[in-house]
Order: sequence, then structure tokens, then C-alpha cells
Amino acid sequence: MLKTSVVALCASFVCLGAASQAAHAGVFFTNETDFTLAAGPLAGFEDFEEGDVPVGGTDFAAPLDSTTDNGIFSPGDIAPGLALRDQPGPGSEGLIALDAGSFGALSNVVGTNLLADELVLEFSVPVDAVGFNAFTFLANDPALEISFFNGAILLDSTVIASDQTTSYVGYLSGGDFITSILLSSSNNRIEFVDNIRFGVSGLVQLPEPATSLLFSLGLAGLFLARRRLQPGHAWTPRSVGKAGGGAR
Repeated sequence: MLKTSVVALCASFVCLGAASQAAHAGVFFTNETDFTLAAGPLAGFEDFEEGDVPVGGTDFAAPLDSTTDNGIFSPGDIAPGLALRDQPGPGSEGLIALDAGSFGALSNVVGTNLLADELVLEFSVPVDAVGFNAFTFLANDPALEISFFNGAILLDSTVIASDQTTSYVGYLSGGDFITSILLSSSNNRIEFVDNIRFGVSGLVQLPEPATSLLFSLGLAGLFLARRRLQPGHAWTPRSVGKAGGGAR
């Protein structure tokens, strides 16, 4: 019986470990519909359409966030909790906004202005799910690398091929918060983003009460096993002998 209880306890901890491991398994999407269905409603969305972007586009200094007031974007134009900047920047002309039609853009987009720079998206609100269009202009990039971070810790990275207008990447972290995203082109093209959707996903994970129940069941099994080894317990051979009705 002790072996059975110990096995039950170990199984409980294995279940807990599996649930914990599954909760931190990131998933990538290359289709916006699939990502939206998996993530559920997200609080943040930015398409840069509130900006007054001139024909042909214009450059400006980073960062771009909800407090920016530079004649192109006004305070409140950018969704709260999101900021964009150039790296290694910041430069006085580190970012650029293009209007629909410029270089084939389908709508207003924002990206790096210098070929040597990389684009960084930063989040100051809880985010475990984010999806967006990511691309380069002037030429397709066969290896646009997109890396997701929690602080200085790299959570995941993926490589997509940019088709300049409709390339998409979505990412569910599986439990870790995403604090920043780095876009880096393989051939020093300028990286752009659009239609950024971000927030906390509605994924159903193992609820805390269920986790506590598994842990409690394991402890209960160990407790019963311990009691069965105690001298004088009703289930020990000596006690069975007393119950035999005076057979001595």
C-alpha cells in the first residue's frame, strides 16, 4: 500500500510539472485569423491610422508612444502600453511613418528609418499575446527575424519571409509576459510593423484550485501510507490478532 501511495504522490507531482511545462510553451502563428481565434479578445490595438502622415512619409525621433506630440502623432494617437524605437538609437530621425501607397504600403505603417537600425516594440502593460504585420520595403527579406523577450530573457524567436505588405506573425507566450520584441532583417532592410494587437490572452489553463487539489491528493496519499506503518493501527497484524476474540 505504501508503494501505491507513493506512486500516487509522484503522479500528482508529475501532473503538476506537466501542467507547468505546458503553461510556458510558446506558439507561433503566421495567419491572423488563427491567432485571433487562439488568443481571444485582446485589449490593445494599433494601426497608426490616427497619425497625420504626409504623402511619401516622414521621419521623426523615437520613441513613439501614447505621449508623442511631434506634428505627425499627437498624444493619445498611439495605444497605451505600446512604444516603438530604433536600436541602437535613439536617433533624431530614427523612425519613419509611411502613408498608404508609399512604397506599396497598404495603410499607414511605422518602421526604422536607417538601414543599419533594428526595430523594437516595447510593452509597459501585461502582454502574453501579440500579433502584427511585419515586413520590409524596397525588397523582400527572406529572413526577417523576430525575437520575443521578457526583460533580458529571450522567450522565443522565429524567422519569416517578408513580402512587403502582408507577412504576419502572432505569438502566444504560454504564461511568460512579453516586455519587448526585436525585428532584425537579414540584409539590412528597414523593418516595418502594422496592425499590432496585444494584451493578455483568454487561453484556458489549469486553474489554481485544480492544481491545489492534485497537490492535496498527493499529500493525503502519503499521510495514509505513513499511518499504515504506525504500530497499533487497526490494520496492523497485531491488531488483527486481538480482533480474533481471545485466541491466544
